[in-house]
Amino acid sequence: MKNICLTGVDVKLAPIQLKRYFITHLNVVASKQFNHKQPHTYDFKDLQSNVNVSKSRKQPTLFQVSLTMRHTPKPKENLPYAYSLQIIGFFEVHLKMPKANIEEIVKINGPAVLYGAAREIIAQTTSKGPWGPILLPTVNFVPEHKRKTKIRKSVKKK
Repeated sequence: MKNICLTGVDVKLAPIQLKRYFITHLNVVASKQFNHKQPHTYDFKDLQSNVNVSKSRKQPTLFQVSLTMRHTPKPKENLPYAYSLQIIGFFEVHLKMPKANIEEIVKINGPAVLYGAAREIIAQTTSKGPWGPILLPTVNFVPEHKRKTKIRKSVKKK
């Protein structure tokens, strides 16, 4: 693996800041049928997730984002755990952010930030279980049609 060193990187605050988050639901169940000698058969497509975003009526720069995730292995899947989690975060958007972009940025970045926290919570919780920790894969919350548009634009520039 080649090392990449970034020096002189201009670090700036993101236009959206997480102010607080908490867990309202967490359930992890170790599978009695899991065979640690066989490979995991995790299909990320089976992860059920839901995102809700609501704006503060009193302060238009404050948002609440709720991320709910659930994965229940199918009968023939060889997976160590079933889990479900709900995490809620409160975000503040920078006042200089163009109003037209605010909700879209919150809908994409809010769940992405919460998902990172949820990944760590699931990893920590399962590390105390009989089958050791699981690390959820990284994901992208940019809507599919937006990803395709950005890819097309970058290809045309080359």
